Amino acid sequence: MTGRRVLLLGSSHICRLDKFMLQNKEYKNFNWRDDFELIQTCLFGIGGGKITSSRHCRRWEEKLSSERPDHLLVQFLGNDLDDPELNIDLVHEISDKMVAMLTMWVQRYNLQKITICKLMPRASVRYADSVTHYNSMVMQCNNYLEQLVQSVPSWSLARLRGVSSELPAFHLLQDGVHLNNLGLKLYYRSIRGAILRMLA
Repeated sequence: MTGRRVLLLGSSHICRLDKFMLQNKEYKNFNWRDDFELIQTCLFGIGGGKITSSRHCRRWEEKLSSERPDHLLVQFLGNDLDDPELNIDLVHEISDKMVAMLTMWVQRYNLQKITICKLMPRASVRYADSVTHYNSMVMQCNNYLEQLVQSVPSWSLARLRGVSSELPAFHLLQDGVHLNNLGLKLYYRSIRGAILRMLA
């Protein structure tokens, strides 16, 4: 097994996952057992976090610098896509910006592996033209990210089983964006599985 320190960075989904695990003993610290007990995980999310915000990127990097993990898992871009100018060019622009940032972090902090989580659809948007348009661009973004990570052997794209592609409304809170307890359980399992694959 490679290094065992894993940092999870993102926006409110990571914040809420962290809180969910702290409040439910059976999920605390991903419930690692046996040989996996030595895995060290740290979660850091910024509510409303965007990679287009220099302040948010600085806070994420400060956490990365203080934790010095072996591996990094990120859940980015969902808030960046909720934009009135959302189109395929913007999808490519912010995806490329994220990849450039992650590439810099790999070089600066000697990260061994990077896992990027696929974006999740929403049932409500604040700035994009419509939910349908937003979710269509989410699919385009996920497809584009899949192409980008194929060229980097130490990078991977994590599919969030049950909470990506077509997200059932009953997995969401009334705000149409954040996961309820059922959705968080599925999200937890997907993230836990992604970490194990990263460490394999």
